[in-house]
Amino acid sequence: CGSLTINSGATLDTSGSDLALTVTGQTTIDTDGVLICNDSAITLGSGVTATWGLQINGGSGSAGGLFTGGGGTHIMGSLNLQNTSPPYATATLSSGTTTINSENTASNACFVNGDNAVLNHGSGEVIITTPTASILECRNDSLNDLTINDSSAVISIYDPGGGGDGPSGQSLRVAGDLDIAAGELTTAAYADDDWGLVVDGDVTVTGTLDGGSANVTLGSLTIESGGTYNATSGTTTITDYTTTG
Repeated sequence: CGSLTINSGATLDTSGSDLALTVTGQTTIDTDGVLICNDSAITLGSGVTATWGLQINGGSGSAGGLFTGGGGTHIMGSLNLQNTSPPYATATLSSGTTTINSENTASNACFVNGDNAVLNHGSGEVIITTPTASILECRNDSLNDLTINDSSAVISIYDPGGGGDGPSGQSLRVAGDLDIAAGELTTAAYADDDWGLVVDGDVTVTGTLDGGSANVTLGSLTIESGGTYNATSGTTTITDYTTTG
């Protein structure tokens, strides 16, 4: 369908048959609305730039909008957990893959986790193929595995509530592995270049990782042929190692 709004009090469930869902425009989950994806293939606003691929609303009603990702393969133009006050928008990402392939150009952002919204990584992988400079805003929630994979991507970590490294020393936390296969991930956004990065697992860089002046903590770091780590002028901490061969 062209666009989809799940109104307050409504639930869309792809059912035990794992029916595929494709929306070419924006999908909006309103407060008290629910989208349950099971193991379905889900495509929401792929390539869309004029709006969000998926917007989940909070701030009114008895509960914020709820997205339950299940375990299917998901493709979204962009994702926005919209929040200004309780009740809070909540999203649990797929335990499979979620590919973000565009951005909302008005917000210059491909992925926004709003103030006090609840983002659960679902133990899956987020793959960003947005072919431009764009904002990634997770605040103090984490992603599991993160891959940047477009040669034109310049993905900037941002945490408007955190003030640089944020209250917990991070503006982006990756609980699993980070793979910069192509393009760039940078700690620079807007007037600051110290949006902190913490990766619990292994980091592989074939594109570019730019540390700015942030505190950067990595489980391990492998710079492949053609890859670049522009080391932070702050502190880089390596907490573990990876074995090869």
